[in-house]
Amino acid sequence: MTLVMSVDPIEYATNWLEGLKTRVPDIADYTIGGTQLKPGVTPEKHIRVMVVGNQDYQRVGDRVSLRFQVWRSGTEKARTAIANQLLAHTRASLGGRKEAGPFSVPDQADPTKHLSQFEVSILLIGAQA
Repeated sequence: MTLVMSVDPIEYATNWLEGLKTRVPDIADYTIGGTQLKPGVTPEKHIRVMVVGNQDYQRVGDRVSLRFQVWRSGTEKARTAIANQLLAHTRASLGGRKEAGPFSVPDQADPTKHLSQFEVSILLIGAQA
């Protein structure tokens, strides 16, 4: 699948996730954001999207790798289930190609807590600015 992009990939992905809330009730009460979190804060239910590596968005035809990170208080099983659902929807709706994960990693704010993350690449087509 090819997406026509005229916005930043993080903005596109976070907007897509907000729209996904109506189809995936398990994430309805999650906050969603880009790369910034408050220092030292571990969110209860949050999905963060980050671009992995340096990407040139001015070219026509670019494969962008996105990292999705999922915070959820409770068990690792429940958190991983959310990450797997998101990965499936990313692959089905955005044509994402799985690059890694989902796997558990320590939270940077509190290493006694963990988050789940996965990476997908998405083919973007857009016009040069």
